[in-house]
Amino acid sequence: MTGAPWRLRIVDGELTGSSASYTPEDWWRFAAAGLVALLIFGYLNGLVAAAWASLTKALLAPRPEEIQRQVDRLTFSRAAIMESFEAERRRIERDLHDGVQQELVNLSLRLGMVQMGAGGPDAEGARTGPAQRQLAQAQEQTTHALQTLRNTVRGIYPAVLEDHGLRAALEELANNALLPTELTWAACAKLPPDVERTAYYAVSEP
Repeated sequence: MTGAPWRLRIVDGELTGSSASYTPEDWWRFAAAGLVALLIFGYLNGLVAAAWASLTKALLAPRPEEIQRQVDRLTFSRAAIMESFEAERRRIERDLHDGVQQELVNLSLRLGMVQMGAGGPDAEGARTGPAQRQLAQAQEQTTHALQTLRNTVRGIYPAVLEDHGLRAALEELANNALLPTELTWAACAKLPPDVERTAYYAVSEP
C-alpha cells in the first residue's frame, strides 16, 4: 500500500496535516543529506573506536616499572642458568680428568711395561713377533684415545682457563692448533670469569 507523504503543521495550536508532494530535486537533496549524515556517523564511529582502543591499551599495557622488573627477573634467571651450566661443565671436566683419563694413563704405562718385558734380551726376536706387534698396536691406540680424551676435556672446560686465566688458555689453544698460530696479547686488566669463558669459547670455535 502506497500513498503520498504527509506534511504536519501546527497552526494556532492545532495540528493539521496535508498531503506533501516532492519534486525530484527534493529527493536528491534528501539523498545528499542522508549520505552526508552516514559519512559523519562513520567518522564519529571511527573516532570512538580509536578512543576505546587507546583507553584499553592504556589500562591493560604494563607499566614501565613492571617491564623493568620483568627484565631484571629474566636477567637474573639467565645468569643463574649460565652459572649452573658452567658448574656442570667443570664437574664433567674434573670427572673425566680424574677418572677416565687417569685410567688410560695407567693402562698406557702397563702396556709399556709389558712391551718392554716382551722385548727383553732373553726374548730374541720378540720385538718383531705377533705378540710384540699387538702390544705396539694396543699402546698406539691407547695413546690416541688418551689424546682424544684430553682434547675433549679441554673443549668442555679447560682447567688452565680456571687456574691460570685467559692468556694461558689461549696460548695452550694456539700451541695445540693444527695450523701454525701466533697469539698477540695486548695488556689489559683481569676480566670477569664469564667474559673470559665467552672469549675462550669464541676463539676455540673451528
